[in-house]
Amino acid sequence: MIIGLGPTFRVRCDLDGFPGMDGREGPFGRLCFLLPETVGNCDALISLSVAAASVTHLARNRGGRAAPELMAMNAVEAFETIHRALFEDDERSDQQVMADWDEFSRFLAVPRGLESFDGWKAFLIEDELLGRYIWKGPDHDEGEVLEANLVPGEFDDAIEALVAFIDLAS
Repeated sequence: MIIGLGPTFRVRCDLDGFPGMDGREGPFGRLCFLLPETVGNCDALISLSVAAASVTHLARNRGGRAAPELMAMNAVEAFETIHRALFEDDERSDQQVMADWDEFSRFLAVPRGLESFDGWKAFLIEDELLGRYIWKGPDHDEGEVLEANLVPGEFDDAIEALVAFIDLAS
């Protein structure tokens, strides 16, 4: 099923199993994001209940992704700035790591801990007029960063619709 009404960002969520099948909790399925390019591995079978919990965290940042300094950067600079703050060990103090996480985790735009998104990094920066979804997958070259422009709120609307769909399937 394709979820999302926005012009650029949609979610693909396919059900593959329901609660109780094979003695496991469910539902199970496949999940990825659809932009001009697919973000994530649409072939990985995952627990959609775990996915719902993980993506709900992303949507909590609705309206809180404004950062004029990042909006002014090109996609590679913005991606590297956020990535460095969240994921690189450059001998910062524990307090600085926590402060950077508090400041930059609001830009995360792929769920963490889901096999569908292993190796993928994506960030969303928004203001009143524009959302910039910037991402890099495991097969992209060093320094290659892709970008799609979204309508503000488009990402969150699709994520919230995904969670509602998974809740109905549970």
